Amino acid sequence: MASKTFDIHAVLPPTRGPWGSAMLATVLVGAFACASGETIDGDEANADDTVGDTVGDTEAGTESTEDGTADTETTAGDEATTSTEDSGTTDEGECTSLGCACDGSEESCDEGLTCIDGTCQTQGCNNNGVVEDGEQCDDGNDFEGDGCNNDCTWTQVLDVAAGRSHTCALIEGGRVRCWGLNNNGQLGYKNTENFGDNEPPSDPADVPLGEDAVAISVGGSHACATLDNGTVRCWGQGDSGQLGLGNTNNVGDDEFPFDVITVNNLDDGVLGMAAGGSHSCALVGAGAVRCWGLNASGQLGYGNTTNLTVVLNVDLTLGALATLLVAGEDHNCALLDDGKVRCWGRNNRGQLGYGNTDNIGDDESPGSVVPVPITPQGIPDGTAITDIALGHSHSCVLYETGDLLCWGDNFYGQLGQGDTETIGDTETLATLFPVDVGDDVDDIALGKQHTCAMMSGEIKCWGRNLYGQLGRGNIQHVGDDEVPADISPIVLGGTATALTAGDYHSCAIVDGHEVVCWGFNDYGQLGYGDTELRGDDELPAESGGIPLL
Repeated sequence: MASKTFDIHAVLPPTRGPWGSAMLATVLVGAFACASGETIDGDEANADDTVGDTVGDTEAGTESTEDGTADTETTAGDEATTSTEDSGTTDEGECTSLGCACDGSEESCDEGLTCIDGTCQTQGCNNNGVVEDGEQCDDGNDFEGDGCNNDCTWTQVLDVAAGRSHTCALIEGGRVRCWGLNNNGQLGYKNTENFGDNEPPSDPADVPLGEDAVAISVGGSHACATLDNGTVRCWGQGDSGQLGLGNTNNVGDDEFPFDVITVNNLDDGVLGMAAGGSHSCALVGAGAVRCWGLNASGQLGYGNTTNLTVVLNVDLTLGALATLLVAGEDHNCALLDDGKVRCWGRNNRGQLGYGNTDNIGDDESPGSVVPVPITPQGIPDGTAITDIALGHSHSCVLYETGDLLCWGDNFYGQLGQGDTETIGDTETLATLFPVDVGDDVDDIALGKQHTCAMMSGEIKCWGRNLYGQLGRGNIQHVGDDEVPADISPIVLGGTATALTAGDYHSCAIVDGHEVVCWGFNDYGQLGYGDTELRGDDELPAESGGIPLL
């Protein structure tokens, strides 16, 4: 459920979650219509307005006359020429654009085109609806971003982030689409109708954000996008001020996200966002942290329990600069530039890792407490932590060695130790051994009571499985009396490139261009156009990718 920001040293790090990164964040659009320039007027996104159906209709080669014919001339020698105004000509007037005749030489076609069978063509892409050599896909049109781009390559899905009961995807070109529960406008479509329960996510258009998005973070019932101009836009539930707009109003229920201002006091430059259950945090400047929203457990880190509806121009005291920031339901953790980890907020299940259940941040600053004593058995001192993920009441860190360590609530075996003993409430992490996953871990995501890990393109999940959120084709919990190494990877139908976990559902990007989801689906958060559970009595590969574009 944790939502995370990027590492400040990464160019385009993903934010995911279980709600973003594990569960809460850690996927947006330029002027709403993306590349097509099409906007939606009205209270609902219309299926006919989907960007995927209208975007990027490009032309090359000749100019068209009003009657639709190509404005070309042909000499007696059958050598096609255009008018002198056509940019696809040589100095001698020879046509060099798409569809023009060519003699096989490199200079006889425009850059990006190849002379094939005497005609200038896009190499390996005929756009004839038949997948041929050199093509990843071919949908028979030259629309850009509709799933199959006009160069016959797949439209890439860059990130996927899950909240409690909704999911968002970041798509190449700075686009975002969301589906699932929408009671607070958390999908961003100017209404409160669920999407994905009886229609696919491809039906509504992209979330209108006003600028292209470079990252997304999804919280409990809200979401935030980092835009390419360095600003942040948040939408969805605002009852605790988690949108950072100076009020407790929802956004997205009767207006589009771009209709409201961006989050203030982030002028130092946003490096990343982390959306929690009902709070949000930003990594800004050279590594400072600022939080706002619900603060009942001190999760904002300012030494009190007062909610904030605006972002204070005051940085948290962490003792060092942060390079990674992650939010869970009611707690946060930051990886600092000295390699240490600090966590603050709710600690009822030992999720902060200090060997007690005292909240941190409610009457002290996070920096006034020692860093989390992460010194597990079997990992040499000085081994660098590379990632953090937070769930509802448990936490995990990933080491550069591929080792994984988890602590906090363990009622369903979500810590992966083969038992159900909570860890971190009465003992320090020095008593722990890394989770036996069976292979080196590359990425992690935490849901409310389950954990998922990615290893070389494969995913394993463990913990609670009442709704099939572990993707094993059954509803048996895993991790309570066995370790993850004892189970086989989830059958996805391809290679996983990213993962996320919501309260009771999980999703993965497969082969870079498909989103596959499984688990609880009462609100359509899986995105298959129905409310059927998946993963409880079938494998995720059987459902395939959701109709996203």
